[in-house]
Amino acid sequence: MNQTIVRQEALGFRGWPLLLALVLAGCDPADMMPGDQSAFVDQGFKSTIAAVEVYNLRHGSYPESLDDLTYTGAWFPLFRQFVRYRRVGEGYVLRVDADAADQLAYPERFFSGLGLVKTNVGRETESL
Repeated sequence: MNQTIVRQEALGFRGWPLLLALVLAGCDPADMMPGDQSAFVDQGFKSTIAAVEVYNLRHGSYPESLDDLTYTGAWFPLFRQFVRYRRVGEGYVLRVDADAADQLAYPERFFSGLGLVKTNVGRETESL
């Protein structure tokens, strides 16, 4: 068996060449997701927050740009196509530029303790 195929199967993802080709062709990965795109956009939003917050813990400040992040996952380059980051003061702004962004909403406690000062992602109203 070809070593490339063995490596791809060991990584558990065989479709990366097609995915890479689509990304390089300028396709929006969120548009390629079958059915509900909000799950993919949700994962991109949360993964970016996690990477930015880990960077802050390790370095004592938020990154100047997403290019400063290290140890991100294999999907991170795809998320960067629709997640926009900007450092502001001691925090950051995170914008999701995808059609599914308006379907995302999180409870206020999700944002607690984060340096995220502004986002276009919704906040749920919590009832007691």
